Amino acid sequence: MLQDLLWLYGAKRQYDIQKEAGLAGLIGVIATLFIILQWDNLFFPFLNAIGLVELVQDADLVDKTIRETFINISLTALFFILALGFSMALPMLFLMSIVAIVGKDTSRPNPLQFAVGLLFLPIMLAVYIVLKLLQFFGILKDDRDTVEKYINDNVSMKKVVSNTKAKQLDSELLHLLTIQENQKGEMVSYNELTHEEAITVLNRAIPSLEDNSDFLFAFDEQYKCWYILFPNPIPVFASETLLDTRPEVSPFNFEKLSRAQLAFSTGSSLATKPLFYVPAIPITFEYDTTKKIFIKLVSNHNGFVACVDKLAKIVKVKGAFANNIYSCAVKNAGIKTLVNKAHSYAYTIPLAYPEEVNMFKDPSCTFSYYKALQEVPYSTKYCELYKSLVFETVHHKAASGHLWAKGLVK
Repeated sequence: MLQDLLWLYGAKRQYDIQKEAGLAGLIGVIATLFIILQWDNLFFPFLNAIGLVELVQDADLVDKTIRETFINISLTALFFILALGFSMALPMLFLMSIVAIVGKDTSRPNPLQFAVGLLFLPIMLAVYIVLKLLQFFGILKDDRDTVEKYINDNVSMKKVVSNTKAKQLDSELLHLLTIQENQKGEMVSYNELTHEEAITVLNRAIPSLEDNSDFLFAFDEQYKCWYILFPNPIPVFASETLLDTRPEVSPFNFEKLSRAQLAFSTGSSLATKPLFYVPAIPITFEYDTTKKIFIKLVSNHNGFVACVDKLAKIVKVKGAFANNIYSCAVKNAGIKTLVNKAHSYAYTIPLAYPEEVNMFKDPSCTFSYYKALQEVPYSTKYCELYKSLVFETVHHKAASGHLWAKGLVK
């Protein structure tokens, strides 16, 4: 009777420890009680039938107390895991060493690194399992800050998450940040844009990065990452030239893009809609013990060229935090180079194709690069500001051996 009371007291203690863990802890307690109650009826007969009980007894792992028996069994299991790691790593090290000596492909992984990684894989797996068990039984607590913990007591934020498909928190981080700032008294606006609306905002010329006031943020579903997007005045159909795809079949690979646009504009069934590319830089979100969400640029990143049409969500934001993160972004050397390159290419591309001038002057010609460029907002107004960059681009292309550029330099 006393033993049963002690067992019930222990079960109550276990329940109290796990109560903070919520449903998962409750399920764990129920599972533990089920195993204890059905040990003699289900679990022990099964383990005995497969010979595990006899194996444990023959190995002298059973000790005077349950605690010592548990420790013996756990250490033995850890030993076998390590032995398995060595048995996998050593033969693989031998084989990869032979391949590394005989083979010529330098892209193969270093055999020593591979073997060490393979060796530590079961060790890390064992450590992970032990840590999770300690957290499950309440011995260790997971104190990491998460968005889920942060929004738990915030009705407005919980509403955003509950309305999100599959509760994709990553895609709502910017929205949660704007809610936080508004609750602090900051005036912040958050407006989701379609791809077409975003292209309308981004496909324009600007006098300088510092003079831009439209801040667009975008979420990439594939990489679960947020970006800041910057304007590109190159007409949409030719914006891919910003990628500088090599090798160039024609200057800037413009002829391919021009033919594709002509086919699309005439309604060809085989033509696809042109994609729009812009300079971008990744950002990241952080949250701390003060229950505050922060936004900052990804460290040591100089920007890249993003495809607007492939982004899952694009948002236009106005507010103090947007101004601050944008001010940091425009100081990035890579972003300055990409935005200047976009404006320079916008005015340099037609210089490689003198026939574009005749097409522009021909009233019967409905499509030309010059006509497309004129439709880009502010492209004519700010063209003089980028004249020196155009000269630099032409000289650089001439130095690289491009005949069209050499002719212009002469």
